[in-house]
Amino acid sequence: MRLGELLAPAPSRRWRRFGLPAPVAEAATRGEVAEILRGLPEGWFVFNEIPAAASGSMIDHLVVGPGGAFAVTVADLGGQVRLAGRSLTVDGVASARLSKAVLEARSVARALEAAGGRPVGVRPVVVVRCADLSIVSAPPDVTVLRPGSILRWLRTHPPVLSRATVAAVARAAARPAAHAGSRSGSHARGASQQ
Repeated sequence: MRLGELLAPAPSRRWRRFGLPAPVAEAATRGEVAEILRGLPEGWFVFNEIPAAASGSMIDHLVVGPGGAFAVTVADLGGQVRLAGRSLTVDGVASARLSKAVLEARSVARALEAAGGRPVGVRPVVVVRCADLSIVSAPPDVTVLRPGSILRWLRTHPPVLSRATVAAVARAAARPAAHAGSRSGSHARGASQQ
């Protein structure tokens, strides 16, 4: 074995057989979810790669529309995923993804309030790609979905925000103060961004 092979990070089990490192797989899944979100109807806004001050990480997508505001985190976990309330395990190993998603959504909600001058509730959503997802019980404060179901879930989410409120929240989200350092753009269907 060469020194480079010894120093290289080990890929996840799922991607080892394909020779792809786990970060490449997760980036591909983030791109897939971004493309799916482009299918949202008029009146919805999607902001990509929003910094979460609480953890120093990025929220993959902030979605704002009649159904509310959602901090969407994408997780390509590979193996057997079990969800029991606030407990998420991957191949039997506990994961902190749900707790992290809640903290990040709260962080974005505070930033939106500071940028827009009004409180904004932001629901954390974790989109999971895995070999098998077993949901024993869903957590009350985080929604866990597969990539193929997020669009339908958002479209059928009961309306809670008026058109004017959606536009105001989207304007706040577009302000640099709401997500300084964001690397990617956003797209919108319907209302204009300022």
